[in-house]
Amino acid sequence: MGTGYIWKCPKCNKELSIFTGIGFLFYDKMLMDMNFSSNLLHMYEDGYNKEKLKELMPNGVLKKGYGLKLFQCPECKEYHNKIYFKVETENESFISKYICKKCNKKLRIARKPYQCSKCNVDLKLIDDGILWD
Repeated sequence: MGTGYIWKCPKCNKELSIFTGIGFLFYDKMLMDMNFSSNLLHMYEDGYNKEKLKELMPNGVLKKGYGLKLFQCPECKEYHNKIYFKVETENESFISKYICKKCNKKLRIARKPYQCSKCNVDLKLIDDGILWD
């Protein structure tokens, strides 16, 4: 089960919805199944080097610690909910990486305090009780 949060800018009222964790769709065997329609490749649709992941998946193992995380662009400061994961084979490993479509910079895992990408002020938590599956 995952958790959702809503943060709001006290200055411009812009909201940020964050979903973290894992749900039933994130069952490791389903994610690694090339025949399952919502597999890891599908969830990594806009990820960097997707072809390499496709090559490793048939013999790969999804490592613990995967799930939705909040990423942020270091340039435009926009936030993105993305799946974080690591797939390992006997000889190689692959860690999810994303590129900001607006700035073409590598997204980083976001750290608190979250700040408004428009006003650059700390966001206020307004709801932390959203459970999702």
